[in-house]
Amino acid sequence: MTKMTNNKVLLFAYGSNMNLRDLNLYFKKNNVKANISIVGVACLKNYKLSWSKFSKTRDCGTLNIESSENSEVWGIVIQVDKYTLQLFDKKEGHPKHYQRIKVSVVTNENSILETHTYTSHPAHITANFWPTEDYLNTVISGAIEHKLPTDYIKTLQENVPVFKTISNQSKHKVAIYSGLGVGPQTLYTWQQLFKNYDIASLDILYSHQFTKENIEKYHLIILPGGGGLRICWGLGDIGKENIRNYLRNGGKLLGVCAGAYAISAQRKDYLGVSPVKIVDFKNCCRGEALLDIRITIEGSSYFKTEPNSILSIIYHNGPVVYHVDILETKNLEVLATFKQELTHVNGTAGDMINTPAIWMNDYAKGKVIGISPHIERTINNDHYIAAIINKLLTA
Repeated sequence: MTKMTNNKVLLFAYGSNMNLRDLNLYFKKNNVKANISIVGVACLKNYKLSWSKFSKTRDCGTLNIESSENSEVWGIVIQVDKYTLQLFDKKEGHPKHYQRIKVSVVTNENSILETHTYTSHPAHITANFWPTEDYLNTVISGAIEHKLPTDYIKTLQENVPVFKTISNQSKHKVAIYSGLGVGPQTLYTWQQLFKNYDIASLDILYSHQFTKENIEKYHLIILPGGGGLRICWGLGDIGKENIRNYLRNGGKLLGVCAGAYAISAQRKDYLGVSPVKIVDFKNCCRGEALLDIRITIEGSSYFKTEPNSILSIIYHNGPVVYHVDILETKNLEVLATFKQELTHVNGTAGDMINTPAIWMNDYAKGKVIGISPHIERTINNDHYIAAIINKLLTA
């Protein structure tokens, strides 16, 4: 096993740190001079690449490494002095964001080198923060420059989604509920969705901010996933009535999973702005799975896809609904139906098939959309929720 001495340290660089042009731009921007020499290409065994770290600097997902038996990560070994090592520590946010760890890598000549590398702090890991096209190209360019294995480069080129933008010229204002019943990771997911797709500006409103004067300036209000009853408790009677008045004046409301429960007429303490109740409410916790939904003719203009298209979407205990008549609601339209189902151990098979997965109705002058599954959490299909919101905002 080989390691450096005499004030020299070896670093195993993967991801954007393989791209020397990108590294030099970073150091130049920060008015520092790094001393870097390339040792060669190497492989880190029993680790895998993951897109599990969000970078505020890059404003997108960046690469991380995680332990994974029988997997491997390719990169390059560089030699740096102690001063340059400190520059890398600062660049990677060591030890708060990325942590510097010691690993052994194997070179193309089958030499074993003891090196340092960086992996995300466990507190900052969340699955699937996808990169921008610019960041991914930076990684791929570095891999090509150092002649990493062709199959390895091909995996990056073909298997990594990138953020795509929906142009929104008018810059609408959207508010999302935060408070009792909603966790921070849910809000973070929505923030990234709006940022990645440039849908509109997104404000987080806490329970006490759902005043009549405050919410009337928004083009859309979102009640996200979490706990439907707890969301209604958080809003309180005044907040719920303010939302109803907002709809009476032509506002638009989107309820997702728990939010879709909250907009329903299932309970007196729900909002009751959508003419649906819950099938087998007692056994509504069906579990989590990737389920197929079918897009209807009415839904095709919202999804920007052909009628009868089948999409696989994450489902996690969302409401299974049926239509009822309630005051101030009309024109219920089904935008998508479930083609697959989950059944509670005490539930009845078949209750979920062909029921509304996504629906829309008028409430007085306003529009309400209920979405049972989690499109916003579904990799490769999250752009559909961006399309739905864009349609709502521009209709």
